[in-house]
Amino acid sequence: MTDTIVWQADCILPLTEAAAAEARLDDLPDFLEQGLYSQFEESADRIRFEIYVTGEPAPALVAVLEEAVGTALAFAPVADEDWVTRSNHAVEPFWAGRFHIVPQHAAGEWTPYRIVIPAGLAFGTGHHETTRGCLLLIDEVLSRREVKHAIDVGCGTGILAMALVKAGLQDITATDNDPIAITVTHENMELNRLSPSAMTTLVAEGFQHEALEGKQYDLIVANILAGPLIALAPEMARHAAPGAEIILSGLLISQEKEVLAAYAKMGFARRQHFRSGEWSALLLNS
Repeated sequence: MTDTIVWQADCILPLTEAAAAEARLDDLPDFLEQGLYSQFEESADRIRFEIYVTGEPAPALVAVLEEAVGTALAFAPVADEDWVTRSNHAVEPFWAGRFHIVPQHAAGEWTPYRIVIPAGLAFGTGHHETTRGCLLLIDEVLSRREVKHAIDVGCGTGILAMALVKAGLQDITATDNDPIAITVTHENMELNRLSPSAMTTLVAEGFQHEALEGKQYDLIVANILAGPLIALAPEMARHAAPGAEIILSGLLISQEKEVLAAYAKMGFARRQHFRSGEWSALLLNS
């Protein structure tokens, strides 16, 4: 029997309560020093939170976390071998157009479009359906037009922004409202032998950063959640250059209609889509 390193608890919250719970979790520096959380759309109106802590959480920490999410949490140990299995399964190698995403343990030969991601807590499950969809749509856009200015809004671990670097783009911005995500993006850039100057990284809520004021992009990518995508539609339109294309994902197929309606008001229409399982990735243009 091996030592236990990671403890996990899950909870499912109504969509209407998820944003407040996320904000409360983000305001717990003691927790973020020894753990992290991920959130995924369980259904159109429910969000699943997965909370991880290094080592058995003290009762006081559990109480704080329960207050943050507003429900009881049952932490259970994840044994070393189980965690490695989960991590490696979560980061199975996959191709998406020209891009090849592989976990660090299977890095193999370095090729121009190979993107290496470390298996483990920093990556999480990643919902490969949405990641793959975005990469396929990025590949499609870049195969038929030149993109000079691109931005990845809600970059997470930086996979999509790194794909843009690998494809040869010179002006790339990656933003996320979580400073930890930006730190992980920098770590992944180093792992992939990319220069720190290959992209601009910013901690920002959407486009709310002075460095983005007045800037417009030929390609905007956002793999987040349906609600934030809808809320961002006006900002997306303001930052879209004439003839720009927008790739949106992190949404369920059942949410496509609502997302497309929000962007139709801004003058964008669906050009193409990628669907896998319940998940969708949309390519829009004006």
